[in-house]
Amino acid sequence: MEKYIAPDRKRIPYGMMNFAVIRRDDCYYVDKTRFIPMIEEADKFFFFIRPRRFGKSLTVNMLQHYYWLLLTCYFSQSLFWYFLLSDSLY
Repeated sequence: MEKYIAPDRKRIPYGMMNFAVIRRDDCYYVDKTRFIPMIEEADKFFFFIRPRRFGKSLTVNMLQHYYWLLLTCYFSQSLFWYFLLSDSLY
């Protein structure tokens, strides 16, 4: 990642769609993990409609990281440690 002008502030991840990069680079992130139980309880198909630039791809990428089994050993220590969801899992 390129050098940021104001190193004391968190960056706004405009146009970034990779959850892992946003968390590792300590950018602002609106936590949507609280919606995972609602998505899981939905019917067979979940229609995810939001206006453009509303974080649809980032939310899907977050779900990909959440469900990806290879990251489960890495789960509690890094990407999801901050959110309430990780507290309710253990």
